[in-house]
Amino acid sequence: KNSPASNYNDVLFAWRGPYDQGHDFEFEDKNIEVKSRSIGNSSVKITNEGQLQQLEGKGLELSVVTLERDQFTGQTLKELTQDIVRIVEVGLGDTSVLYSALRQKNLGLHNLSSYDDLAFRAVKLVDYDCLKDAFPRIIRSELPDAIFGLKYSLNTAELEDFIIEEIEL
Repeated sequence: KNSPASNYNDVLFAWRGPYDQGHDFEFEDKNIEVKSRSIGNSSVKITNEGQLQQLEGKGLELSVVTLERDQFTGQTLKELTQDIVRIVEVGLGDTSVLYSALRQKNLGLHNLSSYDDLAFRAVKLVDYDCLKDAFPRIIRSELPDAIFGLKYSLNTAELEDFIIEEIEL
């Protein structure tokens, strides 16, 4: 939404999360790992030791969206998808890229309403620089081969020194 319309396709093509490849977004100069957390909970789950691993010498950011469950003013997954489609269409972007990514997770306009009992309102977005010295992360390249499949939680309340940008939504 904050990107110029000329970049919509670049953002859509950069969305790699549904394809289970590397990071959620992979751009030329940086990758972005996206996590969500609920209001009142400061932790996010890192589900493997590759999620905060720098790739190909690019920058790496952790983007944390704070969500509030809200059936009245929140959005369902279907409503959010429809909003994104409208934004992309107005900007003359390629919605087929979005639909293709959703299909990777067996989602489409035909079944998104299955999640209509879940509505959330985005409250805040905070971006962190994962490559800044002392950022707390466990990464594959620093582990012996015998250790794998790690999952851990990061306390975002302890990450203030690594904030790049904080936006109230």
